[in-house]
Amino acid sequence: MTMDRNIFYNIYARTAMLFVATLLCLTSSGQENSNVLSKYTKENPLVIAADWDFPPYEYRDNQGQPSGYNVDVISTMLSELNVPYVYVMKEWSKIQELFQNGEADLIISPVSINRMQDCHYSRATLGAYRIVIAHKADVTPPKNMEQLMASDSLTTKQDDHAAQSLIAFGKTITEDNLCLPRKGLRGVVSGKYKYYLWGEKPLEWFVKEQNLSEIKLTVTDIPAAHIRMVSKNKELIDALDDKFVRMDQSGVIVKLHNKWLHPELADDDESSVSLYIIFAFAILIVLFLMFNHLLSKRLKKKEEEFAEKGKIMQEALQASNCMVVVYDLKKRTIWNKYGKFIPKKQITFSEYNSNVHTEDREKLRQFIEDLLKSDNKHITESYRWNRGTEEQPDWRNILDQSVVEYDSNGKPITFISTLIDVTEELRNEQAEKEILEKYSKVFNMSLVGLALYDKNGVLLNTNNKMREIFKFKHPKDELFYNTKLSDLPFIDDKKGLLQQDELHLCTRKCLIPQYDVSKYIEIRICQIKDEAGQTAYILVTAQDIKEEYMLHMKQKENDVKIRKVNREISRYQEELRYLLQESNMRVWRSSFDTKEVNFYKDLDCSELSYSFDKLIENTDGEENKIHIKKIIGIQRDLFRSHKAILPIKNLSVNDDTIHWYSINSLTDYDGKGNAIGCFGLIRDITQLVRAQEMLKEETIRANNSKHQKSVFLANMTHEIRTPLNAIVGFCDLLQAIDSPDDRKEFIRIIRNNCNMLLHLINDILAVSTIDIRGLSITPRNVDFAQLFNDTCATLSQQVPDPNAVQFIKENPYSSLIANIDRNRIEQIITNFTTNAIKHTQKGHIRVGYRIENDGIYIYCEDTGNGIPKEKCEDVFKRFVKLNDYVQGTGLGLSICKAIADACEGKIGVESDTGLGAKFWFWLPCDIKTMQPQ
Repeated sequence: MTMDRNIFYNIYARTAMLFVATLLCLTSSGQENSNVLSKYTKENPLVIAADWDFPPYEYRDNQGQPSGYNVDVISTMLSELNVPYVYVMKEWSKIQELFQNGEADLIISPVSINRMQDCHYSRATLGAYRIVIAHKADVTPPKNMEQLMASDSLTTKQDDHAAQSLIAFGKTITEDNLCLPRKGLRGVVSGKYKYYLWGEKPLEWFVKEQNLSEIKLTVTDIPAAHIRMVSKNKELIDALDDKFVRMDQSGVIVKLHNKWLHPELADDDESSVSLYIIFAFAILIVLFLMFNHLLSKRLKKKEEEFAEKGKIMQEALQASNCMVVVYDLKKRTIWNKYGKFIPKKQITFSEYNSNVHTEDREKLRQFIEDLLKSDNKHITESYRWNRGTEEQPDWRNILDQSVVEYDSNGKPITFISTLIDVTEELRNEQAEKEILEKYSKVFNMSLVGLALYDKNGVLLNTNNKMREIFKFKHPKDELFYNTKLSDLPFIDDKKGLLQQDELHLCTRKCLIPQYDVSKYIEIRICQIKDEAGQTAYILVTAQDIKEEYMLHMKQKENDVKIRKVNREISRYQEELRYLLQESNMRVWRSSFDTKEVNFYKDLDCSELSYSFDKLIENTDGEENKIHIKKIIGIQRDLFRSHKAILPIKNLSVNDDTIHWYSINSLTDYDGKGNAIGCFGLIRDITQLVRAQEMLKEETIRANNSKHQKSVFLANMTHEIRTPLNAIVGFCDLLQAIDSPDDRKEFIRIIRNNCNMLLHLINDILAVSTIDIRGLSITPRNVDFAQLFNDTCATLSQQVPDPNAVQFIKENPYSSLIANIDRNRIEQIITNFTTNAIKHTQKGHIRVGYRIENDGIYIYCEDTGNGIPKEKCEDVFKRFVKLNDYVQGTGLGLSICKAIADACEGKIGVESDTGLGAKFWFWLPCDIKTMQPQ
């Protein structure tokens, strides 16, 4: 026996309506999810922060444009998603700062040991970031993490996955262990660094770019990191994950990966596709053979199923929740044939009838009579039957389909009844009925016009609002029910767009000419699809937006005015802010109520705040404190302006330095005319005051310099004439002397005076060159030990009396190859030594050097008269001579000072009156090799 066909039709109709409503909800939800990325526009694009020096993943190309694998992947995804974007290329530490401050929406980062907080990482992995060691071919790299941790010659890039992994494993990373890749690789080549630790692909890129054939790369056992997309916007990451999967399935990701990371594979794409096609075709053939085999097997199974028909029927009854009972008319007993409907082995008809609801017993009696008259036909009836007890009844709705079984004489002997418990179906039907009633109420009560069409565009139903908008003459208006959706006037020119999942129209033209419908109406047409993805229904919504449109136009007009006013205000504020910043000026305002003074860099927010007492306390001088009280309005006539220049402790930085401020003040009133404080401008004129003081000092110094130059010219005349007179005089005497010893002595005197004159002229020329062109330094690889020996050999000959003054040379190396300017260093040693020779009459002159702090420390020590301590710094100034009776221009030491500054070195003197002097010079340089004595 089966359920009445009408019941099934009712259930089917209600289920279809629920299915339509569910699809409507899902469609609306899909629309909301599709708008996740709509907040990014051309005016407010998605900001992607990328490393400007991380090839081949992210870097700037030769034109300065963003390039690399990560850039290609992200750009392709965002272009397909129609998301506007911009790249910000900076160094990695700046990228992290921008991202944490919210100035960047997306970065691509290797997921290292320490993840960033409050961030969402993509499930999609752009690639694996493997760490390798760069080293020279003749250097054996660490074999494992233990050796890597113990190495003290290891350098890496700051904030990289390699550095973070080393720190996580317990290695201490200092500034000496961190440097940029180019510097690190150059250091490995030059021998300054032994190993450089970084990513495999970036190192391969740099080694190939710089043609470093002597560099080799060795893989480490540091776990590789996964390069992923990172954002604080989870919806953005989800959208990119989804797009990445689609691109990966279509083969786009593989092409981009081969393009940047495996270019040797990029040309094999077409052959790979061909192989894929052949492989897919082979799989289809195998599947076809398998299907043919399964079909043959199924045919055999069917034959077996027909043989076991009885067993299958029983299982079918059980599966369909059907039970079969037999009523013996002769014995008037009922028992179960299939299932367990009867609680006992068998019961009498009276017992069965007693469990039937009292209201349905007459129906059951009539059902039996009709069954006996049915002439061997099936008859169906429903009634309520109690499966519980009298105290706790459990009424079930039973659908009874029975047939009469006759004996050979045509006499009825049994009823065979198929019983189906339809209680749950009836309850569901009632629930569906209630839902449909609610749906109908919501459908008709909606503030938006709704119309439901079938897949062919035939109108099925409308709500009251839709009929009101389009002026239906009655609920089943033939004009609309007989006109397909595609033939409506407002759809006529958009028929080709009806196949879209959703179509949005806004129109003012005459929608229905027959009914004079001409309004501002917003129309949405949505395709409702079944599980197979085919269109099942078409939902049309309509809304009269005349008021909204007029309000929108008014709002739009107001927005234009507001934006214009805001632009003007912003421009004025920017101009004011620029003027305040450029003039080092602030706006200030005092309040009698809070007893505070606030300082502003612009008009929006307070930059600094001081209490009256604190500001008065920070003002220097009692008289100035009285002035500041008048300025802020404590002790002055409020009807007069005030202006003053006052010394106050620095307002910008909380320290004790005194700054000079120019302040003016006006009284501030409220709306009722009451004085509430003062306001004005304050300007830091400390630099101006200091400039005035420096101008005074420079004026004095210029006058002193003019005097010194006059003295210098007078001394210069004397210094030049002295050796010239000696040269001319002894040359004249040389002709009249016959003694070889006397002639030799005269020649020595002439030579010394020539050298003195030459040294004097060289000093003057050197100073002139420095003033005109500046001092140039040209370093070269020089054997400094040999240079020192040669220079000392020449200088030792200039000592007037070797017996009185001992010349001591201290050279600790037989060879010292260093990158220095030979002529400049020789000039410093010569000036130090000749200066010592001039001022030393007895004792010794010691000249030497040593290696110190990655440079050469040169010194010249003598036992001369010495220099007063208070004048030690003055000896390096021009035209300074502490002893006018000793020959010299006062330029040699100032030239040495200029050379030291140009070499980024240091120079000084240690001396006191009567204790001799020690002049020293430290030169930073790159020392190649050294060989001790």
